[in-house]
Amino acid sequence: MNDDRLRDLSETIKKLTELVKSLESRVSSLESRESVAVPLEPPPAFEAETPVSEFEFSRPSASRVFSLLGRSILIVGGAFLLRALTDGGTIPPLAGFALGLAYALALIFLSDRALRLGDESGATALGFTAALVAFPFLFETTSVLKLVSPLTGGLILVVISGIALASAWRRSVRLLSWVYSMAVLATALAMGFAAGAPAFFALVLLALCVATMLMAYSRRWYI
Repeated sequence: MNDDRLRDLSETIKKLTELVKSLESRVSSLESRESVAVPLEPPPAFEAETPVSEFEFSRPSASRVFSLLGRSILIVGGAFLLRALTDGGTIPPLAGFALGLAYALALIFLSDRALRLGDESGATALGFTAALVAFPFLFETTSVLKLVSPLTGGLILVVISGIALASAWRRSVRLLSWVYSMAVLATALAMGFAAGAPAFFALVLLALCVATMLMAYSRRWYI
């Protein structure tokens, strides 16, 4: 029985030896063949990517433009209605001032919400309308009607402009940042001269300029 096992083992070793020799002959035949050079195509040239703004506006249709224009007119009409009620005595002056301030802030928040939802044209229209309502309202109530002191008006200007600019910066919308910045600049200058406190409003304007500069550099908004 042991002889049978030895015989089977020797036959297995013999088969393995033959298999190894067969493989060696195949490898040597493959090595002897001439290698064919395969031309390699050059890697595709990568073009430099053009910088794209983080938030791009698509051109709205004509019907959309008229719709947004009509909505903006209604919003401005609401602000004039609030002023008329205040001038007529229906609403007390300070209550009218508080409602007007809330009205302006609501427009800024609605613009931010539209940006969050991806409604670029609607957000832009609301932002323009918010600037058109908020900053003239603040100038009139502070410098013309004198419902609040220049100090209070300047602080409210800082708060409103900070909220508006923070919304534009957070959503990375350069256009609205320019709109708010120009509105703040014009309002601060007008309030400073009309209220007879140019030094105070110059400090307010300086602080806002530093803030907008830092925001612009953080977003790489270079001119």
